[in-house]
Amino acid sequence: MKKKSIQTKKPSALAYTTLQITIITFLFIGIGLVIDPGSRDPFLGPRMLYLALAIGIFWLFSYRTFPTLRISQSASKGMFLFIFAFLIWVGFSGLYAINPNESIFYLVKFAFYFSILLFWIFLLYFSFEKTFHLISKISTVILLILSVIGIAQATNIAFTNIPGLPHPVGLSGNRNIFGAFIALQLPFCAYLFFHEKKSWQWLSGLGLLAGILTLILSQTRSAWVGAGIGFLLANFLFYIRRKDLSSTIRSKLRFINLGAGVIISGGLIFVFFIASDTPMVKELKNRFLSLVKPSSEKANIATGNIEERLYVWSQTLEMSKDHPILGVGAANWRIAFPEYGGGSSKLSDTSFIDKIRVRPHNFFLRTLGELGWVGLLIWLGLLTFIAWIGFQALQKSKNSEQILIAVLSLTALTMFFFDLLFSFSIERIETMNLILFFLACLIVANEKNSLKSKKGILNLPRQVSLYVMLPLILIGGFYGFKRWQYDRNLLTTVKYDAKEQPYKMLASINRIKDPIITLGPVNDPIQMQESRAFIKLKDYPKAIEALEQGERYHPNNHRIHTTKGYIYIQMRELEKANKSLQKALALSPNYTPMLENLCSYYFLTRQYQKSMEIINQLEWEKQPHLKQMRDNIQHKIDFGAIEDSEIYQAINFVKNQVDEGKTQLDITPLIKVYNKMDSDSLFIGTYIETIYGGIAYAYKQKNIEDRLETVSANKDRMKAILLRAPNLVSISQRITQNHHFQTATAMQFSSLNSINSVNQVLFQIE
Repeated sequence: MKKKSIQTKKPSALAYTTLQITIITFLFIGIGLVIDPGSRDPFLGPRMLYLALAIGIFWLFSYRTFPTLRISQSASKGMFLFIFAFLIWVGFSGLYAINPNESIFYLVKFAFYFSILLFWIFLLYFSFEKTFHLISKISTVILLILSVIGIAQATNIAFTNIPGLPHPVGLSGNRNIFGAFIALQLPFCAYLFFHEKKSWQWLSGLGLLAGILTLILSQTRSAWVGAGIGFLLANFLFYIRRKDLSSTIRSKLRFINLGAGVIISGGLIFVFFIASDTPMVKELKNRFLSLVKPSSEKANIATGNIEERLYVWSQTLEMSKDHPILGVGAANWRIAFPEYGGGSSKLSDTSFIDKIRVRPHNFFLRTLGELGWVGLLIWLGLLTFIAWIGFQALQKSKNSEQILIAVLSLTALTMFFFDLLFSFSIERIETMNLILFFLACLIVANEKNSLKSKKGILNLPRQVSLYVMLPLILIGGFYGFKRWQYDRNLLTTVKYDAKEQPYKMLASINRIKDPIITLGPVNDPIQMQESRAFIKLKDYPKAIEALEQGERYHPNNHRIHTTKGYIYIQMRELEKANKSLQKALALSPNYTPMLENLCSYYFLTRQYQKSMEIINQLEWEKQPHLKQMRDNIQHKIDFGAIEDSEIYQAINFVKNQVDEGKTQLDITPLIKVYNKMDSDSLFIGTYIETIYGGIAYAYKQKNIEDRLETVSANKDRMKAILLRAPNLVSISQRITQNHHFQTATAMQFSSLNSINSVNQVLFQIE
């Protein structure tokens, strides 16, 4: 009996509780606050590695204290089945993806999410209410910290040096992600407000107030609407179970509803009537109105964002029509989409920016595009089972606290899944950690409150966590480390690029050139930076080699094709340049560097009208180098009739022989021109028109109109002189000896003295 008593006792319960408090505090505080400003993406890699280390270390030292999980509910089993199906389909999609390396990272990340879910299920299964209570306190503190940072950023008081624009971004780097993260912290504050008294009740009330204000200032419409839907759903669910709620919770619920109404009404009055002239308030007003009636004002950023997303969604549907069953492969939307939607986002009727689209801001459409209808149906099936679990948990809750946890968890999941229609919070580790915790709460609540049955039970012993969950955690941590290493060296490379230090660029690049991470945060492979280093070193063949390797990872990157076009222009391999630039044009027709290089190509191939059409698409008036380029093109158009004439080419052919020191001149091209003429007079007249046309144009470019009469008189005089020549050879010798052709080369850039000297030489031909 003693032996049995020792086995059933929990001798490590107190130690486990202490460790539990420590690790959860460490986990939840760190995951939302870890940031590396020295990394190109300061958030994903560091936080992925941080969470993996925290869970891994905790699990190695404490997994023996966890009981065997008993999964008996069909909804839970169905959910796990669809999770496995989703992971298998993601892995399968890598077999046909354009870039399978990106698909592997996507698979690793979602497997990492699954391992986090298992972690919270095991933890909550051991201690449910206590764990939720503890995390609510930690999250309330985090919410207050982030609210202070967000409000200070929105008002430009402090923390504006934290990476990410436009503010406020908190510690998330993106205000959409920040708004969603703030909204998901509110259920924890609400739980404490309902559950606690005195200090924590006041602190949670302050957290709710600060969180709502920060959510409004985040200017995130998806988070606004999601929070609103969540608020209405929570009230509806509370109403359904109102008879089982304590009087205290019911009275506090009325207070929260009244407070929320006052805050929202006061905010609207402030925005529309009190401080409507400030830039921040104007943008808040525009974003709010865009939810009701999109503005017709093209410069309205809020309206522009809506138009941009509608365009991207429509093109994603077009992409799915070409790949309906399988999709283009996990994490390959951003690689395939440029063929359908390009890379430039319109700001106004005349202004474009080069915006690399890396996501469609709708996870459901992204899943359809990447994994096809099969993947989307699996995802929808998974959501169906999650909803089933949630409502079962609510239905089976036995007391006010369990109802409170179930309602708030369902509210958080509803806000999250609505946010996925417009944003990309599923990509962020800190957000998914919260969501997976709420999901685990519903799963454990449903299992614990179900009738025990010996039939159909799925037992998950703690060894499952050691042999399944822990390896997934470690693999996720490894990929997080590689992502972090990649982004740190990428930012270092960019800094060396700005300092014109190509050798240091190459050294930094060589540290991260491996197939694990192939694309940076803005969709460029590291080979783009490598090519820039070789361009600085004038090593164009190696620059092309680097770009061709990068093209294998992202064949639809218009910046790769533009850079190849530029390099081929420098190498004067113009046919190859045109081929690359035409690819870039098809992928992103408004990309400024591509248009500039295409303009140069047309100029070098003497297609001046096309060159002018291209440069007129650019804002050449605001950029000196473009203005100079346009002047050159205009010069060629105006002077092109002279420079491109057959007689000019023939004259230049003779001139080149003179420059080479030849005494016996080959005047065959000139004879061919002469033979086409009806008379000597016509031939000489054509020549004179060619030469003096150039002089007249040069004077005109210098705005010296009074010289034109002299030029015209000299033209007639010159014609008379040349007509005295006994034969064609004499004429050609006079032409070459006096360098008349100089007037037809770059006269626009000649000084007035040089133009006069050329004219003077022609006077002295006698």
